[in-house]
Amino acid sequence: MKCKIIVLLLLTGLSAVANADTSDYIWNEQFSKKVAEAEAGKTRSQYDIGNMYLKGQGTGINEQKAFSWFNKAAASGHVKSQFKVGLMLLNGTGVKRDYAKAEKWLRKAAKQNYAPGQYHYAIMYRDGKFLAKNYNKSLFWLKRAKDNGYWKAQNEYDRISALVQQTNRNKVVQPRPKKVVVARKQVNVRSDLRQLLLSGQWLERGKPAKYLPSALTECKTRPDGLLCTSKKEIKGKRGNTQFTYRIVIRIRNISEDGEFSATYQNEVLSVVPGEPIIIPGEDGEPDVTRPSPLIDKGLQRTVHSLECELDNAKQITCVKDQSRTIKLTRQ
Repeated sequence: MKCKIIVLLLLTGLSAVANADTSDYIWNEQFSKKVAEAEAGKTRSQYDIGNMYLKGQGTGINEQKAFSWFNKAAASGHVKSQFKVGLMLLNGTGVKRDYAKAEKWLRKAAKQNYAPGQYHYAIMYRDGKFLAKNYNKSLFWLKRAKDNGYWKAQNEYDRISALVQQTNRNKVVQPRPKKVVVARKQVNVRSDLRQLLLSGQWLERGKPAKYLPSALTECKTRPDGLLCTSKKEIKGKRGNTQFTYRIVIRIRNISEDGEFSATYQNEVLSVVPGEPIIIPGEDGEPDVTRPSPLIDKGLQRTVHSLECELDNAKQITCVKDQSRTIKLTRQ
């Protein structure tokens, strides 16, 4: 009886290992590599480490450490880090809120033509946070962000423009108009980008994308992002073994500057074992029988990763598995 229990436990353990998610291992390796580079002064790695602390990739979430690494890269002139520092100071994320310092870093990013920095710098003028409220200056920076393709800037530019026009008309009709107060709708930034991702039929090299909503892939919203799956079963073959599978994509870490992460795995749905492959022997040697590969059903062990950034409302750039860059476009 004891032997049976031990065997059962061993089999259960082996099954768990076979189905283990390797994504943590991959991120742990990346984190160790990036830390060494960041400590050696590599600016891009300092930015990456900040993001990994912010998102909990390869390490636990630590907003204070994220801010510290962004701050180091920002001091070296890295524009995305300057934006991150400004935004974290603006929102009080991982650091005490400080509008004056936030304005300094957002202004640096905005003047380097970084669209998310231009947008949030415009919002400081719109809301009168540290900067005196000035709709004309807000429109100036919103237009630059809009022209650079920042997806949130168009609607806000149109809204502020309409407000300014209405205010000017009131000044003509009434010498002493009452102050115009417009109730601003609270916008969930993550919901904005989520809806943008869901709204388009995304393409990769002119064909439906596998990793975003497209003719091949359907997505549903989740509290932490999106869960996407292939609309149809995909046929595959390994050796003489045939199988069907679908791709399961999880999109998370949607941020205010248009960045998000995704992981995807193949989920095997059905398997038809193939006949063994017989390789004839040579010079009188016996034939060699090679069994067809065994494929388990369910989610496969290999986990691929995508780190993506929204270039504009119709294009996304992703780095796949920390090595290959791919472009996704929206119809």
